[in-house]
Amino acid sequence: LVKRYKLEILTTLANASNISTILREFQTYVLSADKDFAAQTIHAIGRCASTISEVTEACLNGLVA
Repeated sequence: LVKRYKLEILTTLANASNISTILREFQTYVLSADKDFAAQTIHAIGRCASTISEVTEACLNGLVA
């Protein structure tokens, strides 16, 4: 439950100056054994990609990889 709140908080706080750090953290979350949490992380990455235009392409490339 706590990790889901952290995911939500990080997504809300994401901006152009901190997004690279947040995305690095999300990369580890995507590999979680908790598949529901990994799916929520992918959704969070998508939200970041849609709200922070500077990282849209990087987010999409990371999800494809």
